[in-house]
Amino acid sequence: MANVANNNETMTLVINASLLENVQKINKASFASIEYDGEEKLPKYLGLGKVTKHAIGNVQMRYDYGNAVNNRLEKEGLERTFEPQPLRWGKWFMPNLLIVNDTDSYLRYYLVKGSEIHTQYFVDGREATAEEDAIIRAYKAGKNKGSKTQSDAGLEGNQVIPCTINTKNVLSLKCGECHYKREEHARVIEVTR
Repeated sequence: MANVANNNETMTLVINASLLENVQKINKASFASIEYDGEEKLPKYLGLGKVTKHAIGNVQMRYDYGNAVNNRLEKEGLERTFEPQPLRWGKWFMPNLLIVNDTDSYLRYYLVKGSEIHTQYFVDGREATAEEDAIIRAYKAGKNKGSKTQSDAGLEGNQVIPCTINTKNVLSLKCGECHYKREEHARVIEVTR
C-alpha cells in the first residue's frame, strides 16, 4: 500500500482511514470534485490577520506531472524534453497522489483548464470584506507566475499546475468510485514505515 521513497526510514503518519481507503479507488488522470478548508499564509504587511479559506471545485487527480508537461509540449509541436524535479519537500506515500512530510499527509491535485476553484476567504473567523478579499486575491495573483522549469522546457502557456492540500483539511472528495466525506469523529489510523 505505501510507497515511501526510502523504505529504511521509520515514519509515523496519521491519516483518516476513510480518506486513505477512498483515494486508493482513484484511477489515473481522473477528474474529481473537491471541497476543503485551509489557512492562507500571507505576509503581515498586508495587515489582514489570520486568513482562512473554504474552497470547492473540479480538479484532476493521479496525474503524472512529467508526462502531463511533455504531452502539452508535444501538442505545441515541441520535443518531450521536460524532466520533473524531485519534490521540494516531503516524500511520496502514494505516487502522484499522497505526499508525507513529518507526520502530515498532503493530497496532490491539479488545476483543470476552464474550471476554477471557487474560494471564499475569512479574516479572523469572519467573512472577508470586499476590500480584504481584493487584497488577498491581488496578492495571490502576483505570486502565481507559472513554473520556471516548465518555461525552460518551452511550455509558456497552458502549464500544468500541481497543488497540495493537507489531508486533514479535505472535507469531501468525489472521483469515480471514491466518495469521501469527512466525519468529525472519523477513525484515524497510524501507519509506521
